[in-house]
Amino acid sequence: MRRGSILGGLITVILIILVVLGIKVIMDNVSDEEGTEKKQQTAQEAFNGKFEIYEGEQTGEELQKLVSEIKSNNGNLVSSNYRTIKVSENGYEIAGTIIEYNIEPKNIYTITFYYDEEGYINKVDIVGIFKRWYE
Repeated sequence: MRRGSILGGLITVILIILVVLGIKVIMDNVSDEEGTEKKQQTAQEAFNGKFEIYEGEQTGEELQKLVSEIKSNNGNLVSSNYRTIKVSENGYEIAGTIIEYNIEPKNIYTITFYYDEEGYINKVDIVGIFKRWYE
């Protein structure tokens, strides 16, 4: 009878160890997934944060800073998080370099951002009065 209770106790200890190890493996996987998700969220916030400070009504001077930031971003082909941002003026898509020369520093512009399915800014629409080359 003693051999049976020792064997039963040993089996119980082994089962407890297996359960603890299984829980640890599950928790490690959850931690890895949460860590990856947090890294992605941090990268997204860092990327978007450079631009979102310009959202809403801004002077032409602030808009020039935004366009410069977008040009810098779009020209950075070596970034590990490379994403381009399209620019539209009053709803019409244009090249960022064109708009740069048409901004009136004292005018007020409304800046609206649009996001891709991953939550990153991928388009900016700028509404306002721009000077033209023929003016």
